Order: sequence, then C-alpha cells, then structure tokens
Amino acid sequence: MMAASLTLPARFREFVRIRSLITNGDRLVVAVSGGVDSVVLLHLLAGERTRWELELLVAHFNHQLRGDESDADEAFVRRLAVSYGMPFEARRGHVETFAASRGIGIEEAGRSLRYSFLEETRRTRKFTRIATGHNADDNVETVLLNLFRGSGVRGLAGIPVSRNDGRIIRPLLFASREEIASFAAACRLEHREDSSNAADAHARNILRHHVLPVVRSKVQPDVARTVLRTSALFRELDAFVTLAARTGLDQVVTRRTGEEVQLSLSLLSKLPEAIQSALLAEAVALLTGMRPGFRQTERLLRLRTARVGAAAGLGKEWQASRTHDALRIGRRPLDATFCCAVTQDTPCAAAGGIFTYGVADRALFDAPSRPTGEYVDADRTGQSGLVLRSWRRGDRFVPLGMGQQKKLSDFFVDAGIPACEKHRYPVLTSASGEIIWVCGLRIDDRFKITESTRHVLRLQFQRRAE
Repeated sequence: MMAASLTLPARFREFVRIRSLITNGDRLVVAVSGGVDSVVLLHLLAGERTRWELELLVAHFNHQLRGDESDADEAFVRRLAVSYGMPFEARRGHVETFAASRGIGIEEAGRSLRYSFLEETRRTRKFTRIATGHNADDNVETVLLNLFRGSGVRGLAGIPVSRNDGRIIRPLLFASREEIASFAAACRLEHREDSSNAADAHARNILRHHVLPVVRSKVQPDVARTVLRTSALFRELDAFVTLAARTGLDQVVTRRTGEEVQLSLSLLSKLPEAIQSALLAEAVALLTGMRPGFRQTERLLRLRTARVGAAAGLGKEWQASRTHDALRIGRRPLDATFCCAVTQDTPCAAAGGIFTYGVADRALFDAPSRPTGEYVDADRTGQSGLVLRSWRRGDRFVPLGMGQQKKLSDFFVDAGIPACEKHRYPVLTSASGEIIWVCGLRIDDRFKITESTRHVLRLQFQRRAE
C-alpha cells in the first residue's frame, strides 16, 4: 500500500483532468478541517499550483462542538495555511443553537452553516470554486445511509464529484480513506484526529467501524470503487429524470403564481411514478427554492389518492394539499383568526376581502338576475348584532337546500376547499351565534327568503383580487 500511495498525485491529476474539475488559473477556496483528507487535498493542490496556475485560500469552519479540541483544530489549520504561504479564513458557528432553531439534526446544521461560510468566502473574495476533501469511503457511507433510511434515485447517486455548476468540487472522491492515510504517512503530513470519529454515536460511524470492514473482508474488497461507479450511474439516471420533469412540468401545471402551483391529477396519473415524483419535487423547488427529500416526496404522492382537503407540510412556510382535481402547492395559511361586529352599509375588511350588508323592504326589493352576493331574511337574522368571524372547529350550519345541520369542516371537504384555503371563507353569524352565511359559498337554509319575508338583508363579500 505504501508504493501505491505514492501514485496518488498522478491519479489525482488524472481524475481532475478527466472530470474537468479545475481550469488553469482557477482561484480555489480549499475547505480544511484539519483531518487527514483535507490536509492531503491541500498538499496535492499546493503541489499543482505552478502547473495549473492556481491561487489557493484555506478556509476553516469551527463548529464549536468539542470545546478546546475544536479551537486547537482551528489553530492548527491557521498554522498550516501560513506554512504554505496561503491566505486563511475562519468562522465560528453556533451549530447546536442553529439546529434547535431549525428543528434539524446537528450534522445537517453543521453542514448548512459550513457550506454557507464557504460560499460566502468564495463570493466575497471573488474565487472561482470550493474544493472539499470528500473521499470514496465517504461516498460509500452516504449511499448506504440513504439506502437504509429510504431514498430515491438522487440519494443513491451519493456525493457528486461537482455541483452548483462546478463551483463545488471533490477532487479526492476517487481515493479510499486508507489510500489517503497511507499517502499522508509516506509524506509525513501532520494532521488532526477528530475524537468524535472514534465513537459510535452516529450512524455513519457505525457503518464505518462495523459494517464496511465486514463487507471488505467477506463480500467486496474494493467496495469503494464499485459503489462509486454505481452511484455515477444513478447520478446519470437522476439527471435524465430531472430533465424529463423540467421539460414536462408545464404540461401538468394548471395554475402557477408566485404563491402557488397546481398540478392536474388526471395528467399526473398518466405518467410513470418516477416521473411523477420528479415533477412534484421540481414544482416544489421552483416555488419554494427547497427540493423535498425522499419521504416528503412520498407524502406528496400519497395526496393523489387522499381525501379532498388533505394536506402535507413542506417546512414551516409551505404545504401541499389535495383539491378535487389537482395537487396544490402553496404557502401555509396564516393564523388568521378574527371576530368583528359589523354594521349596516359600513365595509369590513377581513380574510382578504371586503364585507358589506344593507337592508331593503321586501316590497321594494327586486333581486338581480345575476346576484353578486346573497340575500337572506332580515327579520330572521336580525338587523343588528351581526358578527363576521373566521371559521372554528365544531362550527355547524344547515346548508341551503338541506334539512339538517352539517359540520362546516365536512362542508369544506365536500366543496373541494383544501385545508390551506379555509381561512379565505369567513362566516357571518347572528347575534345569537347562528351561522347565516359561509361567505362566498352558501347561506344557511333557516335564513332563506320565503313568502313571509318582509325585509331583505343584502350580503356581499368581495375579494380584493377580484
């Protein structure tokens, strides 16, 4: 292995050339944690500075998760940058606080903060790319973790050699962890050991310490390279499916605004499920800027056959819901509870619209052939004490044409109103609390105009957008 390790620079150059990862004159932000992988990456890039006319900057993110050990890592990387004559950038992040505020795991929070720092450094310092020290074993672990947790094609594609249009590159993804460590030993490269890597506190470490050694000894000694080839095939498949989804999205979208996207269920159902998944993921990404994970996409697919009004969350701000003939992706409804007294001929702004009412004598009243509102018996409703409020769980009324009460929540479902839209339909109640009108939808049968009606209440709810 020692002799093989000495060929690492040549294989590194070949891998970079074949994958077109680096262009002569590139300015690279090199992410260096202090571990053996990133130290070897920096050493190899430093060796190619003249050949490739590179400008290199060393960047270190201190996660502050291991106290003095984390600080010692930062100091070590700073000294390393000085020894190579390279500029150095560092940032400290409150990973645990960030994870708690976002409701995510420590590992995901650390990755998010780290890449934000690296990209900000690249952009502000006007560098071209970010280079990280991921290796072939990291890729194996990622593919297996995604497989065991449940993943789509993208998860099984593993760690990409480059992403974000080549702004992030992984030039060591061809080499195993053992090869990299052997090269570091042969070159006497000093590096830091992360004590948390020795513990089995994380699933990745369990794979690293217990699963993969058995696979290498009993099943496939060269598992890193075989998984790298397989993940490359999945990446090509993912690229094909994503392209098909982007091309076909307009064919299934029936409505698109800055606030929502609606996809036709009948048109979706004609496509293979893999394309349906990709279409839904693409629609979410285009609207929200976030690509849903495998489990989120599965929940979206289940909405196709769910009851009308069923919904699935997409983070804190967005959700998907089922209507009669479409899947709607849009913002979560705000907590729009309100309750206000209304008076005759005085507009009341609520729920994105304007409510007004007035009273007319039945003898003088002539209902228009195409009414823009509703008309009810003013003597039954009362001409004062009316209240406009948001709907509440447990609300009941007698929809016009029915002889018995119905839960308002069930009425919304039957009317095809998704959960995220209920707040757009306020209710008008009498002084005694009975529902007179579900605005824009249906009056209560008990307040309809009859032959004995003497006074008419004119009701109107006009949405601002209309």
